[in-house]
Amino acid sequence: MQTISRKAAKAAGLKHYFTGKPCKRGGHIDKRYVASFACATCVREKAYDDFQRWDEHRKERQREYNKRRWQDPEFRKRMRRYQQHPVELQKQRARNREWKKANRASCTDRQNKRNAILRDAFVEDVSLAELFERDNGRCQICEHELSMDTRWPNPHTPTRDHIVPLSKGGTHERSNLQLACAVCNVRKGNRCA
Repeated sequence: MQTISRKAAKAAGLKHYFTGKPCKRGGHIDKRYVASFACATCVREKAYDDFQRWDEHRKERQREYNKRRWQDPEFRKRMRRYQQHPVELQKQRARNREWKKANRASCTDRQNKRNAILRDAFVEDVSLAELFERDNGRCQICEHELSMDTRWPNPHTPTRDHIVPLSKGGTHERSNLQLACAVCNVRKGNRCA
């Protein structure tokens, strides 16, 4: 390493300088920071020590949390059920996946309502079938004729579109919803119609 004084490094706009002398804290011969006079090796060691202390503290907190959690009888009951019946658990998950696949419209209804509630928007029960009937089965953006039998990933799957998006302060009610094909809804994004 080339020897350079702190003053010359600061004038040149450098972050480090090197004098070749050992640091006072650890006796390291390494580059130093212009801003703090600190030896780079000492800074690394301090950061490592700080991390070790933080990690030990985190592990201790996690142990305390787990201890408290296992004292709860409901939690112990749930954990025993998972540990004793992994096959039953897999069967239940498979049934849930099948139900979601068969009832996709119901799942998207729930998700839209949940999103609206999270944004403190007004929420009204509006099914896709109601919108389909009200808008005569036509996409309100591209005027393409849609079918309720069409399923995703078909680009002309009927979807609900918020005229004023929830992210822009819109509500989840009939007056703010329109029927749109999946492609148009994705293209529109969160822009106002």
